[in-house]
Amino acid sequence: MEAINDAKAARPGVEVVDKIEVKPREIPKRAYTGKIANREHERAKANGDGLGNSLDARIHTKIDSKLIADTKVTPRRIKIDVVNGVVTLRGTVDSPEAKAKASSMAMRTVGVKKVNNLLRVRAGQSRISEDLRED
Repeated sequence: MEAINDAKAARPGVEVVDKIEVKPREIPKRAYTGKIANREHERAKANGDGLGNSLDARIHTKIDSKLIADTKVTPRRIKIDVVNGVVTLRGTVDSPEAKAKASSMAMRTVGVKKVNNLLRVRAGQSRISEDLRED
């Protein structure tokens, strides 16, 4: 409080705003796990925060964590949408195997009812993708 009074006295007529902003510690995306998501969800629920459809948010976080942990899938190029347990994957992957793996990982996530895999395979990234185009 003393700092506010000093600021007001130093520049009469200037508005002094007393505001302290506290930000939570940032967690790198690779370190964010389903366990952390569940803990944060419970904390938010206890604080009465509005969470929208929290099951969809959990599903999203779990799928994102799985994709990040897998070295064959590039999660930063995959957009995950979840609405009422229906997952839609969009973006690009390097191979048909990565596309199938992303879909499989999503489908094996608790709470997922259906997966719409709209991922595109980048041309020239895999011999299998070339073989598939010939058929």
